[in-house]
Parts: sequence; C-alpha cells; structure tokens
Amino acid sequence: MSWTEDQVLALAPDAASAKAGKGLATPAKWPLLGASEVALWGEAKGSGKNPYQTRIDLSQLGYKCSCPSRKFPCKHALGLFLLYVRQPSIFSPDSPPTWVSEWLEQRTQRSEKQHQKASQPIDEKAQAKRAALRSEKVAAGVDELQRWLKDTVRNGLATLPSREDRFWSATAARMVDAQAPGLASSLRAMGAIAYYATGWEWKAWEALTQLYLVTEGFKRHEQLPPGLQEDVKAALGFTYPQETLRAQPGIDDTWWVLGKQEIPEERITGVRYWLKGEQSGRYALILQFIAPGQPRELTLLPGSRLQASLVFYPGGYPLRAIVKTHQGTQPFTPPVGYPDLLALENETSAALAAQPWLNQMPVVLNSVTPLVAQDQLWLLDQSKRAILVTNQPDAQWKILALSGGQPIAVAGVVEHQTISLLGGWAFGNYHLL
Repeated sequence: MSWTEDQVLALAPDAASAKAGKGLATPAKWPLLGASEVALWGEAKGSGKNPYQTRIDLSQLGYKCSCPSRKFPCKHALGLFLLYVRQPSIFSPDSPPTWVSEWLEQRTQRSEKQHQKASQPIDEKAQAKRAALRSEKVAAGVDELQRWLKDTVRNGLATLPSREDRFWSATAARMVDAQAPGLASSLRAMGAIAYYATGWEWKAWEALTQLYLVTEGFKRHEQLPPGLQEDVKAALGFTYPQETLRAQPGIDDTWWVLGKQEIPEERITGVRYWLKGEQSGRYALILQFIAPGQPRELTLLPGSRLQASLVFYPGGYPLRAIVKTHQGTQPFTPPVGYPDLLALENETSAALAAQPWLNQMPVVLNSVTPLVAQDQLWLLDQSKRAILVTNQPDAQWKILALSGGQPIAVAGVVEHQTISLLGGWAFGNYHLL
C-alpha cells in the first residue's frame, strides 16, 4: 500500500499537530531512520540530550513516541510518516531495533489477550439481575422525562431561548442517574442549540419529538420489530457487547475508507470513520471514543481500501459496525454511488422509515457540480436538484477548485438535508477535505 500526504495528514488529531508534523518531515530532524515491511522508526532531535524515539506499526496502524505529548499521533509520528511518504529511499531497510520490536510484540500480545477475554464465559444470572435493575431505573427516568417534555411543550417553544443552562443540565443529570445516558446526551445537545439563530424552532421541535418518540418506543418495546427494539435501546444509551458481535459472522469485503470526523465532547473525543463496501455496496460507521492521552485501538486510513470483515450492530437500518478482522490496505479507486439526488432522497426516506433516529448517513454521489449561489455552496445534479454543503470555507473552495466547474464524484455525510463533504475525485485521485 502506498500512502499520500493527504492520507497521512488526515490522521492528525488537530490542525496544529498537522502543521507541526509538516515541519518535522525533513531528514535533518532525524539522525536515525529505519523501515521494514511492518514498521517505521526514527529518532528525532528534541530539546533534551536524548532524542525522541518514534515508531509506527504499518500492519495495524499504531504509533508510539517517547515525547511528552498526549496527542495520538503526535507531531513526531506525523513527521516521520510524512517523511517516509516523500522520501522512502532514505529509510534504512533493516530489522527493527529492540525498542521497536518489543513494542510490536506488546501490541500483538495485547490483541491476543483481548480475544481471550472476549471468549471467557459470562455469568448469565448476574447479568440478568443487573439488566432487570437497570430497566426499572430507566422506566422511572422515561416517565419523568415524558412529564418534562409535555410541560416544555405546554409552556411553548418561545420560552426556550430564555432558559438557563440548568434547565437542560438538571434534567440531563437525572437521566444519568436513571442509567439512560443516551437521553442525557440528547438533552445536552438540545441545550447547545443556537436559540437566536434563524431556524432554531425547527431544530428544537425535531429534538423534542425525537426524544418523545424514544420514550414511547421504550414503553411499547415489545410491540416493535427486533431491529427497532435495538435502536430504541441504543437511543436510551444501552451498549451492545462487542464480544457478542465478534462471535457473529462478519461481512467480508473490500471497504473504501471515505473519511473521518472527529467530534470533541465533554471529556472524550468521538472519532467517526465512514466506509463503503466494494462488493456489498453497504455503508458503515466505525465509531471510537478516546479519552485524553489514550491511544487509539484502531486507526483507519482515509482515502484507502481496507480488506476486512465487519460485523454490524443490530438495528432497523444497520449502519454502525466493528472491524472483526482486517488484513491491510490497498490503493483507492472511485466507488459507485448514487446516480443523482433523487436516488439519495429515496434511500434516505427508506432509512428514516426503518430507523427514525438516524441523524447521519454516509453517501457517495457519482456526478454533481459544486455551485455557489446566494453566498452558499451547493451540489447540483444532472436534473438540477441541489443540496446545501456545510463544510468550512477552506474545504468549500478546495472542492470548487477540484471540480473546475465540471461534474465530479464526491463522498460526504448527509444530515438534516445538508451534506458535509469528506472528499472528492479529480483526475483519478481522491482528495480529502
């Protein structure tokens, strides 16, 4: 697999790390450089007398550096990777030194322990008891939230802009006590709505109705199809055991890694990887939550193809998945997507009918033209249908430059009848945004 600079920079945790990594991608910064089929390593000059030892696992992307940074990957790992992409010939082809080989061995052992832990028997009686106690708490929380929702509607939406933070946080805290963290998260998101911006009424009303729909779904749980039952549980904040998923057969395919989105939350960072299967045609979301200073269990390379087996979480419209096994990356080629926006609308409608709480959908559009109208960027299909682009201005100008006024294929994430672009194809190459 050959990497591009865009793909490496897409791994950066933030813009500052990407900029610093570029500054370190020069041979003068690295007295020692080495590479094998499975790893890269180097020693970078630092502020102290001892150089920073940086290593990268190429087989299952991972990083480690002796620098004090708590970012993953740090600027040294990014700089080492960028330098390898630019000048692979200056890396000595040799066996990894001890500080690299021991780290690789530790990663292998840790992976084996995780598989062993997943295969251990479960105390079903204790598990059932815990589940019953939690259901009782959630039921009480749902009753309380329904009363709160009805009171909020009776008081009128016009009162929401004047509400203080405690109006939302106090109810969210009670949902946490009721062991329904999903409801708490939805309430905090409602509190974060820009209530003095145009269109806030529709956002608030949608959030209120979706919350009420979740609570009604919980009360009518036994009447719902199995997939929708799982969606209700997920919206409430119930987690599905990954060891149960890993025991199920996966979907073997070559998966395009269309892009990633990092969403900073209160004390963690949510990382969303968006994929599309080459043979199956299925879209997938790989979701990770990373605490400060915690390395990532799995790093997928945006703009590559991954030979892997994915297991999807159960649901009415299964989208979230885990990577059960993967063998490595391959060169990227343009996937087949929706021919126009009408086909996308039909799929979106079917998805929402199956899963009413689906807020985001990854998409590939075969042929759309970026167009600026009314100081906003739109994607126009062959039938003159349009969808609004919500990316930041820098990314918008980049897609305009890639297009040159001509139709191109793009990948993005649809949310609330708008699209956030992940990348686009120009002259046979995929460019990340």
